[in-house]
Amino acid sequence: ISATHVAFGSTRVMATCAAGGQAVGTAAAICHERSLTPRALSSGEGLRELQLRLDRSGQYLPSREIIDPTDLAACSTVSASSELKLSEIPANDQWLSLESGWAMLLPLVVGPCPVFTFQLAADAPTKLRVELRRSSKAANFTPDETLEVLELDLTAGESNPQISFTNPLDRSGYYFVQLCENPAIRVRLSDQRLTGVIAVTSACNRQVATSNLQSPPDGIGIDTFEFWLPKRRPAGHNLALTIEPPLTDFSPNQVTHGPARPTVAPNAWVADPADALPELHLAWPEPTHIRNLIIEFDPDWDHAMESVLMTHPEETVPFLVKDFDLLDDAGNLLAEVRGNHSARYQHIFESIVTTSKLTLRIHATHGTPAAVFRVRVFA
Repeated sequence: ISATHVAFGSTRVMATCAAGGQAVGTAAAICHERSLTPRALSSGEGLRELQLRLDRSGQYLPSREIIDPTDLAACSTVSASSELKLSEIPANDQWLSLESGWAMLLPLVVGPCPVFTFQLAADAPTKLRVELRRSSKAANFTPDETLEVLELDLTAGESNPQISFTNPLDRSGYYFVQLCENPAIRVRLSDQRLTGVIAVTSACNRQVATSNLQSPPDGIGIDTFEFWLPKRRPAGHNLALTIEPPLTDFSPNQVTHGPARPTVAPNAWVADPADALPELHLAWPEPTHIRNLIIEFDPDWDHAMESVLMTHPEETVPFLVKDFDLLDDAGNLLAEVRGNHSARYQHIFESIVTTSKLTLRIHATHGTPAAVFRVRVFA
């Protein structure tokens, strides 16, 4: 492609190239099938068909709500054996020094802000600045708005201060509960990883940057913003904390609509970590004919896929569902999957299945509580 140096800074990135290649390949297939020129897919019905096929195949189209009229899951009633009500991210025995700012990125809803409790340890009496921040653009993750600031007086030693922001939230979305830099303070970490919840830091790589702030020249169409990034696994643990009242945006109703990744919300069903055999159910009022099923799991969208030069800390993403069964309304086994390592599972049945209910029974994940972003069902 031909691009300015500014646009090339994005298009040359391998993940962007892969997304563009998928779109171009899908467009070429439609043109071939229907004897169309590429221009025919630039608007109207051609563009809608291209977007629909990309959405079905797992492509993410920002700011586009794709309605698939043939998806039978959209008209089902969804339930589950459990769902996450996030009241605690339990502590381990590790501490993190606040050599840089750290924040928990959490999905909060309109109304009073929950009360957060962190486990802290101070080397000497000191103050900790705590901020509640968000992006002014709902779908962004760059905190350019500071909604409230608290100053905590800490004594030497360990403490569990409650962080109570007083201003109600006027918009649902992701918020940064930020512990500002203070090397005299340590915060307790957690081993628990969860879909749609992540710890991020303002620390920057001094080999390639002088600060975490991007300040481009005026007039080139790029925003000024701070980089807040997760640490690469196996580092980058969540911060241990309690939340009152619990966060409840992890219901099974999420799986029949919306993007299959966190955006302004987790967009995922997450099972209660204590649920030993989580089940997700899709039910229809009448027997339904099913031939094709697509389930989209969590491949950890919070971390960009590293290049082979960086190496990977594990062979399989711990967020993925590993072993699961598919059952019909009579409990008959439709599919038995073991050792899954893919974000997108598709099952095309040899013959049409007629059932009024589908059950996804999860036997194991690769490490985190069971989570599903999207289920699609086609005749």
